[in-house]
Amino acid sequence: MIAINSIINKDKLKDIIANSYDISEPFDCRFIRRSFNDHYLIQTKNGKYILRVHLNNKYYINHINDFNFELELLSFLASKNIPVSYPIRNKDEVFLTKFLYNNETRFITLFSFAEGFQINTTLENNLAISFGENIADLHRVSNDFKSEHNRYKIDLNYLINEPLEILQQYCNKHNLGNLNFFMPYAKYLYSQLQQLPINSDAYGIIHGDLNPSNIHLDNNDNITIFDFDHCGYGWRIHDLAVIKLCYNKNTYEAILYGYTSKNNLSKTEKELIELYAKTLTIRKYKDILCMLKISNNDISNNFNEREFISTSIDTLHNLMEK
Repeated sequence: MIAINSIINKDKLKDIIANSYDISEPFDCRFIRRSFNDHYLIQTKNGKYILRVHLNNKYYINHINDFNFELELLSFLASKNIPVSYPIRNKDEVFLTKFLYNNETRFITLFSFAEGFQINTTLENNLAISFGENIADLHRVSNDFKSEHNRYKIDLNYLINEPLEILQQYCNKHNLGNLNFFMPYAKYLYSQLQQLPINSDAYGIIHGDLNPSNIHLDNNDNITIFDFDHCGYGWRIHDLAVIKLCYNKNTYEAILYGYTSKNNLSKTEKELIELYAKTLTIRKYKDILCMLKISNNDISNNFNEREFISTSIDTLHNLMEK
């Protein structure tokens, strides 16, 4: 049986990088973390890069073209002065480098380094406003991006139906009952969010996961946004709902102020951000379960699946009460 998504020996990676990219040698290659991809810090005498080893079998990636969509989008955004970590072309002038490892086809991408450190969930007002403006610019500029490649759509089926279906499967597996108690509320969420407009202001390309671990802030208060692995077509308030879930209330409000100073939000969008955030709370359980599956539980070897599913059921009850 072929091992899927095994962590690649760093010496093997160094050989591939040296043969594939025009970077100065010698260089150091240090594993950083595993999530939906593996990440390595590449340190040369002239600077730093981030190497992403793409994991296979992600539910939102159907084809190599899904990778290319993201990478071409980032290159486009960088060319328009949107502060993102961008992909670097290899010696063949493409963003993806393909190779075989343990009889499995793997792909890597080299990215520019995002200077600074992970952004705090509580920000000074001016910085939070500037961050909101960055998000607005990202959304607006991405309207001009054209690609021959497909990318998935973050719709209500993705947000509500799919995660509840997979949770029910795990409930069955662990004899934890059914989710019938939540279905009327799920229908309510579905019907409310169907009111969201679909136009170029309200719907288009989104980052998909603007949590603090995907934002760096340097010593000069410059923000860099990275990890567009979950980018896709969806409602723009998706990114704002992630902000609402992850950041301090005052910081969220300042980010929203900065955003709306450049991109208008309709009354309906403003009113539905909180409900939309609830769907993201539902969604995260499928994401975590899928991430653990494709990574062979390498992220958390002590993961208690039954306890996790039980906690998710409690969360659904809590969502209904808020």
